Amino acid sequence: MVKCSSPVRAALLGGVVAIIAVASISLINSNPADAVGVQWKDSASLGSWRYHYAIHDDGGVFAVSYDYPRRSAADVHAAASAMNQAASTFASSGSPFKATLVFGRPLSLDEFTTFARANGISPAQSELRAIDSEGRPLKVGIAPEYSRDAAGRLLIGQPLPGGEPIDTAALARLETGKHTFTVIGVISTEVTLDSASFAKIQRDHRVFAVDVLPQVLINEVRRRHPGAKPGSIWAQDPLLYPAMEATGLAPKP
Repeated sequence: MVKCSSPVRAALLGGVVAIIAVASISLINSNPADAVGVQWKDSASLGSWRYHYAIHDDGGVFAVSYDYPRRSAADVHAAASAMNQAASTFASSGSPFKATLVFGRPLSLDEFTTFARANGISPAQSELRAIDSEGRPLKVGIAPEYSRDAAGRLLIGQPLPGGEPIDTAALARLETGKHTFTVIGVISTEVTLDSASFAKIQRDHRVFAVDVLPQVLINEVRRRHPGAKPGSIWAQDPLLYPAMEATGLAPKP
């Protein structure tokens, strides 16, 4: 997790109350931001399922916000079905692709670790549902255990081979820091899949959806801005799990 150097990024994150090198906390805010640097608005589809999006440009740093129908359980199921079908299409291409695995319920840290190892995935970052000291729901972003250089410095973005899928030491420091909270469980995780790992994921009943919409939209930005630098495009956090909670498809905290 990096600090919010871009006004676009800060606006789209929304509600951030703490950011450190490998973790972040945010109050639950299911409404996508729609104000800063909007260059393009449009709607598109995955199959027959429609969604809306906006591309934001902050001096060559591109961000994508999006929204889709999610007021009812039927809406959420339709979104998940479209995402799963799109993920299947990505997998059939034979090339690795990035996706967010959205769970049907929060997984405990131990269960998530077992899940990651059994399915051969290496999370880039995971999102946890938590409750703060005042009983408010939080979303906590946490990285995996990172490698270190010869001087003992963290190599951000370089997971430790064979390391833990969640940096539990960093999480423990965050839990007892300025903004204390209690973890309920892991609700989603960002991974890179190939056809083999996707096939395993499909068979795991704990995965509600394989959300590839952010990757679809990042690809769209690259199509519109072929000169965009690597690492200069990112997408809004997935909306699916909060919608699952709101419509009774996942337990509310």
